[in-house]
Amino acid sequence: TEKRRPLGMAEVSIILDNSDGYLPFPLAEISVTRRTVRGGGSEYLINNQPCRLKDIHDLFMDTGIGVEGLSLINQNRITELINARPDERRALVEDAAGIVKYRERKREAVRKLLETEQHLETIGAVINELASRIEPLAAQAETARQYLDLKEKADKTEIGISVSVLSEAEDKIAALDESLANLNQQLMAEESNKLNLAAEIEELRLLISERDERVAQSSREFYRLQTEREKAEGELKLLRSRRANTDENAERLNRELAALEGAISAKNEEIAALTVHVQRTASEIAAAEASILHGEGGESDIRSQLCLLNERLAELRQALNEATSAETSLLGRLDFKRQLETRNQQTAARLDSELAAINSEAAAAATAEQALVSREHELQAESQRLMAEANQSEMQTRELNSRLQDAAAEEASSRYQVTAARTRVTMLEEMAAGYEGFFPGVKGLMTARCEGKAPAGIIGVISELIEVAEPYRVAVETYLGANIQNVVTESGAAAKAAVAYLKEQELGRATFLPLDLLQVREPADISAAIAIKGVYGLLADQVECEKKIRPAVKFLLNGAVLAENMTVAMAAAKALRYRISVVTLDGDMVNPGASISGGSRNKKNGGFLDKKMRLTEARELLARLEKDLAKQETALRDLRAKINAGNERHTAAREQLRELNRQLSETAQNGQQLAFAKEARGKRLAALEAEQAALQRESQGIAGELKSLEHEYQLAAAEKTELETKISSVAAQVEQLQQQMSGQLDQLTRRKVSLASARQKYHGQNLTLTRLNEDLNNLAWEAEDKNADRETALTASAAYANQIAASEEALTCAGKALRDADEELEQLRHGLAAETGRLMELEREEGEGAKQRERLSNEGHSLALRRERWQADFENEALKLAERFEMDLNAARERAGEISSRSAMTGRLNQLKREIAALGEVNVTAIAEYAEVSGRYSFLTAQRDDMLHARHKLDQVIAEMDKIMASRFETAYAQLSAAFDSSFTRLFGGGSAALCLTEPTDLLETGVEIRVNPPGKKVTNYNLLSGGEKALIGIALMFAMLEVRPTPFCVMDEVDAALDEANISRFTDYLAAKSSDSQFVMITHRQTTMESAAVLWGVAMEEEGVSKVVSVRLDNIEDRTA
Repeated sequence: TEKRRPLGMAEVSIILDNSDGYLPFPLAEISVTRRTVRGGGSEYLINNQPCRLKDIHDLFMDTGIGVEGLSLINQNRITELINARPDERRALVEDAAGIVKYRERKREAVRKLLETEQHLETIGAVINELASRIEPLAAQAETARQYLDLKEKADKTEIGISVSVLSEAEDKIAALDESLANLNQQLMAEESNKLNLAAEIEELRLLISERDERVAQSSREFYRLQTEREKAEGELKLLRSRRANTDENAERLNRELAALEGAISAKNEEIAALTVHVQRTASEIAAAEASILHGEGGESDIRSQLCLLNERLAELRQALNEATSAETSLLGRLDFKRQLETRNQQTAARLDSELAAINSEAAAAATAEQALVSREHELQAESQRLMAEANQSEMQTRELNSRLQDAAAEEASSRYQVTAARTRVTMLEEMAAGYEGFFPGVKGLMTARCEGKAPAGIIGVISELIEVAEPYRVAVETYLGANIQNVVTESGAAAKAAVAYLKEQELGRATFLPLDLLQVREPADISAAIAIKGVYGLLADQVECEKKIRPAVKFLLNGAVLAENMTVAMAAAKALRYRISVVTLDGDMVNPGASISGGSRNKKNGGFLDKKMRLTEARELLARLEKDLAKQETALRDLRAKINAGNERHTAAREQLRELNRQLSETAQNGQQLAFAKEARGKRLAALEAEQAALQRESQGIAGELKSLEHEYQLAAAEKTELETKISSVAAQVEQLQQQMSGQLDQLTRRKVSLASARQKYHGQNLTLTRLNEDLNNLAWEAEDKNADRETALTASAAYANQIAASEEALTCAGKALRDADEELEQLRHGLAAETGRLMELEREEGEGAKQRERLSNEGHSLALRRERWQADFENEALKLAERFEMDLNAARERAGEISSRSAMTGRLNQLKREIAALGEVNVTAIAEYAEVSGRYSFLTAQRDDMLHARHKLDQVIAEMDKIMASRFETAYAQLSAAFDSSFTRLFGGGSAALCLTEPTDLLETGVEIRVNPPGKKVTNYNLLSGGEKALIGIALMFAMLEVRPTPFCVMDEVDAALDEANISRFTDYLAAKSSDSQFVMITHRQTTMESAAVLWGVAMEEEGVSKVVSVRLDNIEDRTA
């Protein structure tokens, strides 16, 4: 309001007495509060402790105080009790039975059951996927173990061969080293000189390097100081600008303060001048009051003379009035008789007109009666038609609801399928992103590339970069073998960096295809094979890829031809003279030299291209399922829209039917009114005929009385004329005195008007003076604010001045440091130039020594060249040993053990390689993958079993709750029906009422109907009852609910508004009888209800915006009165 500022927070609380433990809360008093703040937030509290709204709902659930309980009842709630659908009215019985909490627990259990079903569907899909992988992985793991065993033997043999080669090279190198020792002694002197000279040069270079570093450091320090000085200059400029702005603001405030002081001075002068005017006006008021008192004395004398004449004039007028009254009386009687005569004539005419109108009404009533009968037949036919339409609409709605349930079930099934497909896609994407099945080196490198840790220039793995059509996929993957995991790089440098990264991170090995270094061989002439039916051409031509990847594809696949089957492949290989490979669609292969590879394939596992295909197919399936789900959701929305439209049509038909029933009732009432009108017309016709006869007799007597009254009127008129003459004479004298008195009164009135004007002027001047004082106060407050702002600005200006002084001092120091740094930098540059000259001189001396050493070096060149050849052989073999087996010569000797002849070891190595090649494609990571997948499969299987057990438990819990709800519902229904009949009989003074189940065999879903028979009426549809009767039925049902399940308190909001006085009396009596079980708070405007209350509360607003509650205890008043 204008006097109170708005608050930032509001709250409302309800305090409940819980001393009897009615609520499940361990305290005797419970306070429930809702608090809202102006910003829009709100919170809930129980006993001043924050809580959730759900906690409050749980506290009041099944207590009768909750949202669905009867603790708060208004007119709408009563109407809803009557007009509710049977399934909605079921909630009353559930609340009475105390099974709302079971219903909520069942809903929660069903929700958890649905979640469990979804989780089971997801886990089932994952388990199926893992099950399809376990068997292939087990076979691959066994093959990998055999491969690792053979490879261990082959590696040991190959290491033995390398040790033999390295031992021979070591012997040769030792002999050459001995031959070179003598030559080295001759070079010692020259080398010593060279070393001394090199040491001096290196020392000088180190000194120059240090000098360069110092020069660079001094340069950086110089530029840093220069930058700091520029920054300090910028800050100083900014501080000066801020100080100038602050000074300008202070100056502006000074000007504004001066203007305010001038305005205050002007206001003071204006107040002083107005005060003088107020005093002058007060003096004028006093003088006017004295003049008015003097004028009132002369008026009194004239008034006395005028009073005597007025008394005489009053006597004459009294006589004249009496004469006039007599004349008027005679004239009135004369006029009355004449009016009687005129009235009798008019009455006669009216009677004739009414007689004719009655006859016309009788004819019109007969026509209206026929029209009503016809209208009643039409309304009955229309009512039957609407009833049929309503029934048909209800049947259609039921059919649509059935279709809606089926569609909802299909939509739920589709949603489960989408969830399973999405899970499968996610799993396959995770497998692809984790490079499952790839060699450790490839997997580690590509994972690092995805994380941004690998070297640049890596394009990807061949399996990711190529696209192969379905018929050719097996052939391509079989021919490529392990090469399908080759890594394509942009350059040789990128490949080298990737190899170094693998070594550094110890991730394993990988094969790289640098696009800038690949030597792609031209494809052989296959024209002889192309002529054979079933030969498709080069295998490389069946692969799709980006243009820049094509060299790598050709490098890998140009040496193979694709054929339809093994027969065609044999013919093609023969035509090509067994020079290149021929691969069949099934993966069988004729190798160069006529060796043949083939057999069955493990279709469950599949290769990298198959995994890629499965991921693509899974994504396509997910897209189709999501599209189907969207269509089903659209169909579901359409069905719901149709159901809503059908419900609206059904409601509209019911409304029209109620309107027709009302019109039928009105038609029946109109028929009764026509019958009553016909009877009234007969009675009125007899009365009019009797009135007409009496009127003729009265008219004859009136004519004689008129003549007598005209004579008496002439005598009275003469007496009146004489009295009027006397009155005129006395009135002239009175008028003369009145004129004299009027002059004095006018003068006195002008003085009073002047006095009133002066008083009004005085009041206006006081108001103006008050307003000027308020303006003066406002100007003073504004001046105080301006003065405070000026002080703030002056303080800030002083602070800025101190900062400016500090900045200027810092700038001076920075300038000095900058000059010192410049001098130091110049000295360092001079020293660097001198040292550089000395270095050039030493380098010339080193060149002369090199010429002398060259002569000696040429002599040992031949020996060194031979040694280098053997050393190269040694290093190549050692490098091969290090790259292949990551070990040096000593470790290789320990690993190789006893070494036989090199030819025997070579033969054994070739045999082991053939055995390894016979194993085919080997997935070494299958061992770890099999352990991981089998462990995950066991874990998820256990999880699935736990969920199945949980689902069984939930089914048992739901069945148990259904049993409890059905039992309690049946008991509460019987109690509520009996209580409803009792309360109905008491409130209606008779009759009967009952509750009926729409589906007695299905107590968990049945609706509840109302059947009532008020006393003296046979009701087929209680909707045809009056509004008061329906309200009383709702109140009876409400009291029945309170009888079965009492609540600690009940707030009723004008539920008695539709009741008449008789029903209100029964209502209040029943309310008083039940007040011992519950506390009733009634909001009402009915006097009878107020009289029956024990306490009255009212809300008053003594101050605008602030309400106050007042109360009166009527029971105490009654006790004192008694």
